[in-house]
Amino acid sequence: MSHFNTSVQQDGINGMKELLVKYPKQKEINLGLLLSKLSELAAARESSVRKCALKLLEQIIQSTAQDKISPFFPLLNAQLMCSMNHIALDIQKDSHLLLDLLLLHAPNLVSAVTMQVFIYYLQFFV
Repeated sequence: MSHFNTSVQQDGINGMKELLVKYPKQKEINLGLLLSKLSELAAARESSVRKCALKLLEQIIQSTAQDKISPFFPLLNAQLMCSMNHIALDIQKDSHLLLDLLLLHAPNLVSAVTMQVFIYYLQFFV
């Protein structure tokens, strides 16, 4: 997934999705690594890679209890903040997709950093 080629990155994400369907216990075992790599790809240069990564990230977060995600939430939040402040405008605009995903599936975790996120978005729209 960390290859420079867009199609190879997407193939890696789709392959990971297939592996997680076939071996669901691996999701819990490798949760930190999965969340780290996929949240990193949420700020990828190519829009297609970002969207593909966010789809898998959503599936993982949706099917995982919030208490298992909470140790990794600071990482997800940091990636969200980086995406919001990215130099590329399209990545900034797509950062709301990561926020939407987190608000839908981990609202209790996001509520702890509401003001931080709100301030970043105010800066984006002003």
